[in-house]
Amino acid sequence: MNKKNNDKTEQIKQVSEEEKLKQTVKELTDTLQRLQADFENYKKRVDKEKAQVAATTKVVVLQKLLPIIDAFEIAAKSNEGEQLRKGMTLIQTELAKVMHALDVKPITAIGKRCDPHKHEVLMQEAREDCEDDMITEELQRGYTIGDLIVRTSKVKVAKKLNKTQENKHDTKEHTAQ
Repeated sequence: MNKKNNDKTEQIKQVSEEEKLKQTVKELTDTLQRLQADFENYKKRVDKEKAQVAATTKVVVLQKLLPIIDAFEIAAKSNEGEQLRKGMTLIQTELAKVMHALDVKPITAIGKRCDPHKHEVLMQEAREDCEDDMITEELQRGYTIGDLIVRTSKVKVAKKLNKTQENKHDTKEHTAQ
């Protein structure tokens, strides 16, 4: 009889242990499902907030551009050359204000060594008076906002002539004459 009681006690312990494990699995599954739902809700909220920030940014930029649009309309209505020039100057001034308000800064180019992160070389010219890769002309201005490049500067750079190249260059010029 003692053996039967021990077996029953052992079975009860096993059933009790199984029930505890099942309960633990159920609790963990519920927790996991809640966490997954919370994470999905978080992702949706972040996406919605990003969309709101983007829309707000567009509105702010447009509000800054409206005075420029107004200045263009005034300039377009002008029939006189001087009025048109004044209108264009007003537009340029308004654009400068917007750029300043947005912390937009022009990239320095002329006289600087070409930096491929800031400058895009469109042309090269042989020069004796400049070092290689020195920017000699800015074809289109580039801009930054803080450390971000908005647009690279389009530039022309110098390629220094060495003595052999200079002699060939001079010979070509003399034969062309």
